[in-house]
Amino acid sequence: MKRITSLLSIAVVLMILISSCSKQPEHINTIPGDAFAVMTLKPDPENRDEMVKEVKANEDYQEMMEKLREDSKVMADLLEDFIEDPTTSGIDMYKESFFFAAPMDDNMIFGTSMLLKKASTFEETLKKVAKEMEFELKIEDEDGFKTVSFPKGIAIWDKTKVMIIGSDGMADLEEKAKELMNQKTGESIMEDKDFAEFYNNVMDFNMWFSSNIENMDTEITMMEKMLDVQLDDNYAHMHFDWDKKAGQFTMIAKMRVNEDIRDMSINDMAELMEETDMLDRLPMFGGPGAYADEWAEEELSEDEWEKAQEAMDTISEEDVEAMLKELEAEMDEDLSAE
Repeated sequence: MKRITSLLSIAVVLMILISSCSKQPEHINTIPGDAFAVMTLKPDPENRDEMVKEVKANEDYQEMMEKLREDSKVMADLLEDFIEDPTTSGIDMYKESFFFAAPMDDNMIFGTSMLLKKASTFEETLKKVAKEMEFELKIEDEDGFKTVSFPKGIAIWDKTKVMIIGSDGMADLEEKAKELMNQKTGESIMEDKDFAEFYNNVMDFNMWFSSNIENMDTEITMMEKMLDVQLDDNYAHMHFDWDKKAGQFTMIAKMRVNEDIRDMSINDMAELMEETDMLDRLPMFGGPGAYADEWAEEELSEDEWEKAQEAMDTISEEDVEAMLKELEAEMDEDLSAE
């Protein structure tokens, strides 16, 4: 576990050290206007050289590189060159990177958007990786964009920016990707006043969340009826900054709630949590979601657990929708009775 945590820490550091400060960049307009989660990486470039030295000196990183070099010298060389100078990939990783989640019809899309240093270099990097990994790379050139499709995802780029989006379901990602690449400021996430305020305060690493998820109206309405609280128009801002010279780590967290929640007293919130067993359901407080395997082992026999898994595998989307409608009807009856 310690080794995994260490490697994950290295991955985060690598993501941070390859980005740098800039004013509002062009590719921020590729973020959908209805996105409900956005992460930005915008650290101070003065920290980069020192962070590179620390990463290279890390024993887990060195061991990881040794194993990678045994498997593929080409991939190891590409990664080392990338760490020394991120622009060798063709992506201008000294500029800000964005990651986002947004609704699309009945699905969710997840994406990242970055600026390109040189499109031709980026394409050459893709070809090297494809050749080394032995998979066919088919680059399409249409409507002023180049694209590479992969299962449930697509990479799309022009001369200045590249975006990669994936979906949790069936969706026309090529059409959506082209739409986002052509998006104007008034159509993007910058049109959201809360996000615009959040973006004006970005530090090294930043996260923004909204409770407004357009294609989850049914689920959110059900939760509102269960909790007797409106869940729209709630926002969370998180900003993190590291100043090595000053030896200072800064974290700023802000949550903006709607009037319905704002009007609740502490006693109301405590009562709500007690009535819904909210704490018992949260992984951080030891709910079943935190230790699914241990919970299953304690509560179910081996035969019962296997039968439960088989039953879950046979449930279709139609079954789930029917159960949700039935539950919603029951809640409506309970509310009417009150």
